[in-house]
Amino acid sequence: MVRVDVEAQRLELIGTELSTGFDIDPYKKTCLINGYDDIDYLVSKRAVITAFEAKQEQILKA
Repeated sequence: MVRVDVEAQRLELIGTELSTGFDIDPYKKTCLINGYDDIDYLVSKRAVITAFEAKQEQILKA
């Protein structure tokens, strides 16, 4: 049996001392940990997006 720890980015063969790390894209890692699809991820970034848009409006008005 294999245990996959996405947060720690580790694979472990249960019942043994064998384990290894793996790389995962930060976006995909966030989605897997939180159970997000693409839309859920964007909704989770709403505050950041709103702040960016407000800053851009200020720049354009200057």
